[in-house]
Amino acid sequence: MAASLSAYAFVQDVWLLAVLRGFHGLAFVIGLTALISLTVSVVPPLKSGQAFGAITVANLFPYAIMPPAVEYVLAKGGTQGAVFMGTGIVMAAAPPFLWLVSRMEAFSVQERPKEEDVLSRREVLDNFKSPVMLFLLAMSGAAYLCFAMVFYFLKSYGGAIGIQQVGHFFTLTIIFMIGVRVAAFSFFDRWNKAWVCGVGLIYVGLCFYLLGTVRSPWLFFGSGALLGLGWGITMPLIGALIFDASPPRLRSFNTNMMIEMIDGGYFLAPTMGAAIASSLGYSALLYFEAGVSVLFGIGALRLARKI
Repeated sequence: MAASLSAYAFVQDVWLLAVLRGFHGLAFVIGLTALISLTVSVVPPLKSGQAFGAITVANLFPYAIMPPAVEYVLAKGGTQGAVFMGTGIVMAAAPPFLWLVSRMEAFSVQERPKEEDVLSRREVLDNFKSPVMLFLLAMSGAAYLCFAMVFYFLKSYGGAIGIQQVGHFFTLTIIFMIGVRVAAFSFFDRWNKAWVCGVGLIYVGLCFYLLGTVRSPWLFFGSGALLGLGWGITMPLIGALIFDASPPRLRSFNTNMMIEMIDGGYFLAPTMGAAIASSLGYSALLYFEAGVSVLFGIGALRLARKI
């Protein structure tokens, strides 16, 4: 990944860029899969809510830091190539951190995986026969599908209702997402996670509906803050629910499957969102997101009765 990021500063040909992008994507998937497996292996079973709250806060920091940092560098005369080189250098610092982690007590026993440690095909198939796991994975995909649609189409929606500078919407969203996760760390494992997640998804659905009706800049940006509160609570809990519902041997596998569902949401969002927005309008797109969120919220509330 460090080599790929640095190489973007030099590649000009579109076909070489496509090859580089594929190499970078492959390295990213392999690295992320291994990192998630390492992380899940040290999550205390009774603190999954806190753990996934911390993980998602760590995931959000780059979104909060990088856009203004890059804008500052470019405004000061820096180039996009210099930005790529800088990110490559930052990524090159990862191996020393991984070496330090490997020396810690949690990973002090270095053993080669045994044959019985590898998941069997039967275990994987049985995992996908679980209605609870299928619902939770579908819920994660739906939640991030709606999340991605907002990020893809909010600028166009803002322009359609006369709001040109929509960047503060995302700033408020991320601030409130991080804030509520930090504030609620100690509570994520005290509540019935499915119940809180269900209520949170219904709340997010109402926020989508509100965003689809607003015309005032104050309500527009206020919707960003309100959505940040809802997303800040529901998204860590979805990961924690998948962790809790998984047998110990399948926790890493199912957490990586959740990442696949998130990627699927980001993959489908542009095409599906464009089809809805072009035929019915941006408000209809937000009403669609509201309906999806409420439906999965109701499903989570029904699941809460069984937990």
